[in-house]
Amino acid sequence: MKKSTIIIAVLGLVLSSSAYADVVFAKTAKKRPSFAECDKNGDGTLSHEEFTACYPHSAKKFAEIDANGDGQVTKEEAKAFHAAKKAAVDTNKDGSVSKEEAKAHRAKKATSPKHNQ
Repeated sequence: MKKSTIIIAVLGLVLSSSAYADVVFAKTAKKRPSFAECDKNGDGTLSHEEFTACYPHSAKKFAEIDANGDGQVTKEEAKAFHAAKKAAVDTNKDGSVSKEEAKAHRAKKATSPKHNQ
């Protein structure tokens, strides 16, 4: 009887800790800012400065996203860039990226010479 009570108590503690961690993570996870939030001057485009301030981890991709090379990223250019990236990862072309496709893409990216420079 005592063993089962202890096991149930420990199991309850583990489960409640996991649930608590999920709640804490959800509350502290940083949301990626929207295009509109980044467009500080409201002109419908992101300058290099606006883009870099909002997406510092993607700053090196600015020129690639700026398809027409005018020094501004439009919402359409950003959407087209992300659609092309998604299409490249969606190897079975079903319109969504599975965990397996994402994992394969990460593995390929990690072994590419460009990634390791």
